[in-house]
Amino acid sequence: VTDSPWLPGYLMIAFVVAGALFLSVWLVIFQTSLLFPPIAAFPLAMAGALLSALLFYGLGRLLGADIVTRVAPQRVQVAVRGAGLESIIAVRVLPILPFTFVNLCCGAFGVRPAVFVGGTVIGMAPGILGMSLLGERLLAAMKDPTPESVGVVVVVAGLLLGTATLLRRRANRITPAGPSDPSPPPA
Repeated sequence: VTDSPWLPGYLMIAFVVAGALFLSVWLVIFQTSLLFPPIAAFPLAMAGALLSALLFYGLGRLLGADIVTRVAPQRVQVAVRGAGLESIIAVRVLPILPFTFVNLCCGAFGVRPAVFVGGTVIGMAPGILGMSLLGERLLAAMKDPTPESVGVVVVVAGLLLGTATLLRRRANRITPAGPSDPSPPPA
């Protein structure tokens, strides 16, 4: 499969399937970084994440707020309801909320498409870039496992995980639990 000219298409399908199964999009982003050099991994991962996000955004629009509020976690609803660009960027930079539920709620609660796409791209770009670079370094360390190459991978992975953990903890303290009424905002 890795030698197939269709590999980018398979990856796009993997992003959509991961979204449908409520799996972390970051697993597919990391896989992309292992299959392609950073110059190709970054745009492919961004395109796949955006494709998945837009499909579930559209599904949220189609289903509407009544249905989505019954299935989406309360924290996601609170974070997304009435969200502007800064809020969408924040939920993408700090991926503490389930990707697919964020997308569904954004569509169902009427987040403007330009705000949704812009926030998704701006918020996810730094993480996708970091993953793209980590994948290349990991492959280099596997091909030539010198102390330096392994050390670089350990340091980069540690920095990414440490930063993500700290940001997630901080966001968990800041994110409100939300009101007990999950009804959509008045029109």
